[in-house]
Amino acid sequence: MVVPNRLFTLYKFPIGRMAFALGNTARRATTLPEPVEPIAELAGRGATMARETLQLIGLYRSSNTGQALYPPQARPLDQLVDAGVSGTHSYLSSQLTMFGHTARGEAAQQMLDALFPEGLVAIVSQPFTAEHERVAVLLDIAESAKLAEARAQLPDLPAMLDELRARNEQYGEVLHEVSDAPTSNDVQRAREQCQDTLCATVGLIIGHFALHAPERTADRDHLLEPIMVQNEAIGRARRRRIVPADTDPDTGEEIGGDGDSQSDDDQAGDAS
Repeated sequence: MVVPNRLFTLYKFPIGRMAFALGNTARRATTLPEPVEPIAELAGRGATMARETLQLIGLYRSSNTGQALYPPQARPLDQLVDAGVSGTHSYLSSQLTMFGHTARGEAAQQMLDALFPEGLVAIVSQPFTAEHERVAVLLDIAESAKLAEARAQLPDLPAMLDELRARNEQYGEVLHEVSDAPTSNDVQRAREQCQDTLCATVGLIIGHFALHAPERTADRDHLLEPIMVQNEAIGRARRRRIVPADTDPDTGEEIGGDGDSQSDDDQAGDAS
């Protein structure tokens, strides 16, 4: 049996554990001999909120590891822009090699110095958005008035710059389709809302069955059990001074660091 005066001390739940516990409580509330719809609705809403928060955490992590929140065509366009920048650099280098002591060679050197002051790799190794912006600056410099005489000495360069600009503009259009990445504050607010809903669910269960005790104590404990089992597991981990593993929100199986693992500081507080 659950002891009522301990029920408002809940550890901070990893989000997968919360989704699993609240989902089970919601199902149990609808299958009691006397179903309790308000509890089922609140617990179900909390389970849904927890699953949405797991998705938010996944987006946050992917955006902070440089993985794509971009449309799938961003990578092939990045490769085309890389090829255009590399081709321009190779063309200028070959002109310098072939015509080093002529006006054409001097023009190639001038363009290389202006467009690639830090070398080729400094541009093509940039993240998507940064590279797009660097290439836009490169093109503006290449087509500036002060380099007009140098361009005139390099007959193939204008067509190459036109092609690179077209590729880079298309690249920029795709990059602008990027989804807004969540911030750490967004994630923290979502976690807090989930924990508040968990606490509210426990409070609603206790409050509802306080009007019917003791004849429905077993029903009360039946609805609390999924939450309290997870709470006790978290407590055991904390007493061992380890970060509680998260669980699969569907099966309840522990998944370690693959889910919503949090630091010791994140887990340190209790919610009432």
